[in-house]
Amino acid sequence: MKRLIYIVMVLALSSALQAQTAAQADAAFSAKDYAKAAVAYRHLLDKAPQNQLYLYRYARCLQETDSVERAIEYFRLAGDRYQLRNYHLATLYAKTYRFDLAAETYQSYLSSLTDDTTRRQEVLQQLAYCRKAQRYIRRVDDIVFVDSITLPFEQLLSHLSLSDECGSIEQSGATTAYTTQRHDRRLFADTVSGKQQLVGCFDYDGVADCDTLAAPVNGNHNDAFPFMLTDGVTLYLASDREEGLGGYDIYITRLNSTTQQWYEPENIGFPYNSAANDFLYAEDEARGIGYFATDRHAPQGYATLYSFLLNESKTVVGDDERARRLAQLADLRFATPADLEARDAVANEVEQEQTEADEQQLQQVPVIVLNDSIAYFSADEFVSNTARAMFLQLVQLDSSISEERQQLDLARQRYAQMPDNGPLRAVITTAEYTLVNMYRERHTLLLDIRREETTALSQRQ
Repeated sequence: MKRLIYIVMVLALSSALQAQTAAQADAAFSAKDYAKAAVAYRHLLDKAPQNQLYLYRYARCLQETDSVERAIEYFRLAGDRYQLRNYHLATLYAKTYRFDLAAETYQSYLSSLTDDTTRRQEVLQQLAYCRKAQRYIRRVDDIVFVDSITLPFEQLLSHLSLSDECGSIEQSGATTAYTTQRHDRRLFADTVSGKQQLVGCFDYDGVADCDTLAAPVNGNHNDAFPFMLTDGVTLYLASDREEGLGGYDIYITRLNSTTQQWYEPENIGFPYNSAANDFLYAEDEARGIGYFATDRHAPQGYATLYSFLLNESKTVVGDDERARRLAQLADLRFATPADLEARDAVANEVEQEQTEADEQQLQQVPVIVLNDSIAYFSADEFVSNTARAMFLQLVQLDSSISEERQQLDLARQRYAQMPDNGPLRAVITTAEYTLVNMYRERHTLLLDIRREETTALSQRQ
């Protein structure tokens, strides 16, 4: 009898203690003291591991204390009893770039809502975002990082080193400006009608001619942080247009050199872009290094500048889990000494080839053959001033033809890796058409040079 009374007392005391612990957990949860509530609910779950209320609230405590993966685990265990469970679980899926699961779970939550509440509108927006991000997460660039450094925004440029031929980037107010190597072109952002718009300036004999870039580059959104590749037609910029992933995103566009119109900018996707502000993209083609900056994971007023090895062609991550982690800039693969040596070897080889090509170009001055017995090798040999001036035009035209051919060859190489790229195909078609016209111009100019010089020689005799 005494033993029975003892057992009853122990059970009653245990029940009282558990009730007290549950009350304490609920009080801490209501007071938003999630760390204290988490300890209490964890103790309760040791006694009642299937209790859905404890599972749900413990998951909420983990969510609020940034234990994201464990929160996901316990929300899954909590089941569908509590309506907000799917809302919070979908939010965590989106935060960890599981956009397919986030969209599915947001949809489940929407189906449980019965009226057009404010939260419904919010969830519809989040659902649209996840579906958009699903497209980008399938094509994450597989890049190898060289370095990263977090600095106050105004100090970022001190750690961005570009080769001379790439031009230069300098601070310009709250954004940056880009200037070509020859200082004949400058791109920067200026406030127009309350929006940041890109402005391009051309230097004609020391006089700058500036104008805002035409749509679809500029529009009812902010565009800033320009950078142009050495081909003179490929432009990177940061924009907060609606189709982006949030804040500023990095976009790429190209200029049609014939029509002087810009193609529709394309979002370059993950891992460069995110729901935060991503900007200041640049490529040093000579050194094989790319850069981009982002304020994700950085304190207020700071940003992180990442450098990475440029791929010869677009390479997409094949493994879904690795793509998800890389898109978040988590578990990054950094270049090994062997990677850097290989990169330097390629850069040195390219530099050597360019040096040899430059030397050959200096030695191979265009030859003007007037007849079987007369040929000129320099401008000084001309008798006619008009013919001499046209000869100098020919030299300049040959240089332009060489540059245009290099750009065309580069575009063809890129197109071989991206045969479905419509804008790139248009660039190639335009370049081919331009070259045909340049060769026609060269032929006509050569005939005019011969006629002028032959006439001058006959009059001299």
